[in-house]
Amino acid sequence: FNGAAKFKAVTDGLSNSIAMTEGCIYGKRDDAYSPLWAQHRYGGTFAVNHPNIDPNYINNKRYHINGPYDVLGATGAGTANDKRIYIEVASSVHTGGCHVLMGDGAVRFLSENMDHNQYALLTRIHDGQVIGEY
Repeated sequence: FNGAAKFKAVTDGLSNSIAMTEGCIYGKRDDAYSPLWAQHRYGGTFAVNHPNIDPNYINNKRYHINGPYDVLGATGAGTANDKRIYIEVASSVHTGGCHVLMGDGAVRFLSENMDHNQYALLTRIHDGQVIGEY
């Protein structure tokens, strides 16, 4: 969080690490946050969280491609009380997902229906976890 990384720090491999995503709120925004809602601190975050983080902490929210977030640790499906789509959500006007730029320069299209744990692994740069097909 709030840091930078040199290429040598990406021990999971540049082809297994998302560097940047599309972020589009066209047609998805909430009128209360027009034209967009983001802060330099949160824009582009994936909310890859640690189990010891307070559930109310901003980075304990799980963002979905082209969708709102839900709060980890809350019970039931769709438990977030905020259904707005913020700019930090990876999103696009493309149906079904968005493009991401991988650390090696490749551009991939990720489905909005992909497994969230798989998506989260692509945002970590040195956790040593094996990333399967996605």
